[in-house]
Amino acid sequence: MKRLTSKEMSYAYFKAEKYIEKWAKQKSDDKSKTSNFWQDIFDKRSNFPLLHEMYSFRSPLYSFGLGTGGDLSEDEERSRFNRFVQMVLEYIDENYLLSFDEEVFGGAKLHEYKGRYYSTSFLMNTGTSYVVNKHIAEHCSEQKLKILEIGPGWGGVAYQLMQKNDISNYVLCDLPNNLFLSSFYLQLLCPEMHHEFIEDQPVELMPNTIYYVLPDFIENVQDQLDLVINSFSLQEMDKASAQSYVTWASKQIKDDGIFISINAHGKSGIQIPEEYGFDQFDIKDFNVFRKTPAGIYNSIPYELVLGKKVSVGNEKSEYDNLYVLCRLMQLGFDSSISSYRECVVHNKINVDSKFLKDVSEFFIETEFSKKEAILKRDTALLDNEIAVSLLFLLYFSVGRLDDCLSLHKDVNLKGEQEFVKTFLAMILFHLGKWDSEKFEKFIECNSPSLKQSIIEEINAGKPNYLREVLSVRLNLKSEKSSKVANTSRLEQVKRRFFGIKQ
Repeated sequence: MKRLTSKEMSYAYFKAEKYIEKWAKQKSDDKSKTSNFWQDIFDKRSNFPLLHEMYSFRSPLYSFGLGTGGDLSEDEERSRFNRFVQMVLEYIDENYLLSFDEEVFGGAKLHEYKGRYYSTSFLMNTGTSYVVNKHIAEHCSEQKLKILEIGPGWGGVAYQLMQKNDISNYVLCDLPNNLFLSSFYLQLLCPEMHHEFIEDQPVELMPNTIYYVLPDFIENVQDQLDLVINSFSLQEMDKASAQSYVTWASKQIKDDGIFISINAHGKSGIQIPEEYGFDQFDIKDFNVFRKTPAGIYNSIPYELVLGKKVSVGNEKSEYDNLYVLCRLMQLGFDSSISSYRECVVHNKINVDSKFLKDVSEFFIETEFSKKEAILKRDTALLDNEIAVSLLFLLYFSVGRLDDCLSLHKDVNLKGEQEFVKTFLAMILFHLGKWDSEKFEKFIECNSPSLKQSIIEEINAGKPNYLREVLSVRLNLKSEKSSKVANTSRLEQVKRRFFGIKQ
C-alpha cells in the first residue's frame, strides 16, 4: 500500500459523509430497521468519526461490535488473539492466513504471528473468507464475479475476497453507522477500483467497481448476482429485516448463483431456524461453520450454501430435517450428525427420517416430561448416541442429577472433536465423575482455544449457569429460572439467544 495523502483521505471521507448525510434517515423498508441488538452497540460507541479520528477508526471506540473487543489491556488483547488463532486454524489452512499482509491503516492493534502482523478482527475474517472462497471454487462458474455482501462490517471479508478472486463488482450493503467505515476503508485500500454509492435510482453494475448501498436502496441493484454473502448479521437483525434480506437474495442470485449464510438463531429477531425462510432456495451445501465457538456460551453458527429454487417433491421433509440439524449444531453437535447432514444436502430424506422427526418434535416441545417421553418412547432411539446426549443434557438442565448419574456411562465422549462433548464433560466434572486432570486433558483435545475460560468457569463452581444455557438451547420451559441462576448472567444469555432486554 502506498503512502496515503491527506487529499486522498479527505476525498474518501467526504464522499462517504455526503452520501450518509443525504440518505441515512430514509427508512421505508424492513431491511433499514436497526435492531435492538445493534442499537445497543451503537449506543456504546462513538459513531461517524471526524476526519482526523479516522486514522484509528478500527479501535474499540469507533468499531465496537465489528469483531473488535472492548477496551482490553495489552495482555488481555494478546490472549484474545492467541485464542482466536487456535480457533480459526481448526478449520482453515494456515497458509491461507499467512498469504495476507494486513494494512496498518485504521489503528487496530496488531499481533505478530509467524513473522506476519494481524489484528484479531482481521484474523477472524480470514476464517469467513476462507470458507467463502472454498464455496466460490466449488459453485461459481463465472470468471469475473458479481458479489453483494450484506453486513460487511468494516470491510475485512470484502478486502480479503478481492485479493483472492477476479471481481467484476462488489456491493456492500449495511446500516449507515457501519457503511460509513467500510466505504472509507475500501476507497483507500482499493484505489485501482472505481467507487460508487447507490442512491434512489436503479443501477446496472459496472465492471471494476465497488458499490456501497444503504439497506433502503438495495432493491435498486438490477443485476443478477453470482454470490450474495451474509456472515453473522442476519442473526443480529429483527426478524422482519432478516426475512426481507433472505427473500431478496432468493430472487437476486443467478440461476447458477449462490447465497452463503453463516448464522445462528436465538440471538436477536430470528428465534428458530425455520424463521429465516431458507426453503425459498435449494440446498447446495450445509455444515457447522467452526469446531469451537468464540466463547463457552456463544452461539455456534451453521454454514449454508443455497442456490436458486428449482427442485420439486417432498420439500417440507427436506427442510424440516435441515432445521432440526441447525438446532443440534447450535448445541455443539458436529461429526455425530454428519451422515444426517449429507442426507439433507443430497436430498435423501428417507434415511433416518424417523429419528430426525422425533428429534424435531423434541425441540418443539417445551415441557420436560413430554421431552423425556419423546426420547424414551422408542428403545431403538436410545441406542443413538445423539439421543443419549440430549437426554443427559435434559436431565442436567432440570437438576435431575440422579438420572444423570444413571445415564452417564452411556454418554460417548470418544471420537472426533465436537463442542457438545465439552458441555457433557463439564457436567461429568460437576457430578464428580471426572477429576481435574482427566477433565483438563479432555478439554485440551476437544476445545483447546477455550481451555482457560472453561477451567475458570468450572473452578467457579456455578453449574446453574450452564443449566440455564442448556435450558434455553433445548427450548425447555423453566418456571424457576430466576431462583436457580444468577440473574444478571441469565439475562446475558437470554439477550444473546432470545434478544430479550433487561
